[in-house]
Amino acid sequence: MAERIKKANLLNQFIQHTGNPFQFFYLYNEAVKGQISIPRFSERSISNLKALEKKYSSHKVPFK
Repeated sequence: MAERIKKANLLNQFIQHTGNPFQFFYLYNEAVKGQISIPRFSERSISNLKALEKKYSSHKVPFK
């Protein structure tokens, strides 16, 4: 999945959002957009991820 992000020239965006694990899935989907033979996450899956992101983004957990 990371290789697809890199090949789609989305690596800089990935690096900018390193602290947000949800962005990995969003960027992957963006990277494979329009490539019919490559699996991607369904709209429902992305919607569920966005709901989880919204729920947990307010709970900042510091790195140790």
